[in-house]
Amino acid sequence: MAEKFDGWKVATLILLTPFTAFLRGYALVMLWRWFLVPTFGVHELRVVNAIGLMWLVQYVTHDSSIKRDSSQDTITIIGIAILGPLMAVGFGWVIHLFM
Repeated sequence: MAEKFDGWKVATLILLTPFTAFLRGYALVMLWRWFLVPTFGVHELRVVNAIGLMWLVQYVTHDSSIKRDSSQDTITIIGIAILGPLMAVGFGWVIHLFM
């Protein structure tokens, strides 16, 4: 059964993409700074570099054969996109305290 096209869902996801990309990039910068810089002596990342690196890895490792669950609503997708990076930084911060 074909899913009904909802233009507001598409518009919402398009408008939130820059915000969630920045949030995920910020999370990667913080985790990189806490764990990779002191461990391996690599240079720190800026948010723009982190977003590019994140999208490059996502592009290379994307599996198009994975079927998405069509029952996920837009709010769930947005929640995952925002809470995922925040939880990663939060848990990373706790682990960083023990280093």
